[in-house]
Amino acid sequence: MSGNPDPKFSKKNQHFVPRFWMKRFADSSGQIFGRRRGYARAVQVATRSIMTADWTYTVFDSLWRPADSLEDVLSAVEGEAARLMARLDDVSTSLDAASRDKLAEVIAISGCRLPWVMRRAHRRMKEFGAALAEINQSADDRKFIDDLRERFGVELSENDCAALRSRPPEDLDATAIYLIGISPQDPLWPEQEALRGAKPIADILRKMDFALLDAPPNNLVLSDTPLPDSDLAAGFLLPLSHKLLLAVSPSAGGSGTCVRRLADPDEIKASNRFQFDSLLEIVVGPNAALLESLGT
Repeated sequence: MSGNPDPKFSKKNQHFVPRFWMKRFADSSGQIFGRRRGYARAVQVATRSIMTADWTYTVFDSLWRPADSLEDVLSAVEGEAARLMARLDDVSTSLDAASRDKLAEVIAISGCRLPWVMRRAHRRMKEFGAALAEINQSADDRKFIDDLRERFGVELSENDCAALRSRPPEDLDATAIYLIGISPQDPLWPEQEALRGAKPIADILRKMDFALLDAPPNNLVLSDTPLPDSDLAAGFLLPLSHKLLLAVSPSAGGSGTCVRRLADPDEIKASNRFQFDSLLEIVVGPNAALLESLGT
């Protein structure tokens, strides 16, 4: 018997927006409607076939064997998120600090797991590797450090610079060339490494103001790009269901507050407008008329 058995692998098609979240935008009979990019009409859709892609969270080990390990972790996170959102559906439930902190984690993971965000992070990693190889083109370590901070948000030390300068320039160039050619699925640095960004993002969100906004039923929609993929610290609106909206905004006091109140019509309109304007392929909601009213 082999001492290194194949990892568990059975999940080919994976949702990048969880099905439980989409189902929270169904009408009272459980039906969900969707409007696809470029189409004026909305039709009934099934969650199993939308906001999904093949192999999105498939990871490979050092022998290039596929595994479901990341998908299994995300499934567990989804279960926790589903239970939290279900509890917050009760209008008498206040948004406490513990719920805020968990929502911050859910939001951060939801943003980092989007396929185009993972691809962008992988591309930025390659750009960062190429930038490190250019250290010998800069005579001033302080200027080099400031430049990388501005371009990549990474803080290098003078010791880091000394270590880079100690390597032969051809070695730095070879490393940069290797990184540029690396596959997004390479076990050394897969694109799913973008999910490591969820923790620092969640830490930032926990210091922001959170407001749960109760809306009239059947008034909110959700797209396959549910939240901004940059500048979250500037604030955003995130629909949690067809009648529950989350507003996240910068905190004036430096420590986030938690409140619950009624959503005003402008907030509902702004949320739906963002979801429609940012959609990649589809936006879903509880009725066709609402989706068809969002514009062209």
